[in-house]
Amino acid sequence: MPNRFYLTSDLRKMTMSTATLVTLSVVITLCTSDARSEKQPVVQTPLGEAAGYYMQTRGGRQISAFTAIPYAIPPLGDLRFKAPVPIAPWQGILNATSVSPVCVQKNPYIRQKDIVGQEDCLYLNIYTPKTNNDIGEENNLLPVMLFLHGGGWMCGDATTDMYGPQFLLDRDVIL
Repeated sequence: MPNRFYLTSDLRKMTMSTATLVTLSVVITLCTSDARSEKQPVVQTPLGEAAGYYMQTRGGRQISAFTAIPYAIPPLGDLRFKAPVPIAPWQGILNATSVSPVCVQKNPYIRQKDIVGQEDCLYLNIYTPKTNNDIGEENNLLPVMLFLHGGGWMCGDATTDMYGPQFLLDRDVIL
């Protein structure tokens, strides 16, 4: 019987693999999106279309943000404590403008007594200085940074209030 450390490690690897694949899919398919609206960036991904929003970096650069993109079926019921199951393609345009839900946690660093969050928390936030068709050329590709927030797998979340892209996206990277 494998010990718990290996099971946890395997789940993290599978979660990382799925998250990486979805991130790369969105990044690669940014080149296929249409410039439909100056008010809202829309990208075509292998899972369907996603509509994001524009943000400004600390240096004043306009960037595209796609937040709360699901990368796995919520781990509820029979899927609880199992490896993530990739999400099926969605119909219509996904609203990628909401705040990603916080996973279930109790913050030991601030002696938080209440448990907050929800189990349906397998989402990605993707930020790019490129908008719509700007990324299509091979010589126009950008490096991709994968950022995992701190918290020792016990607390923390990916909200833009604490870990926003405002500093990193003054440079040509996708986060």
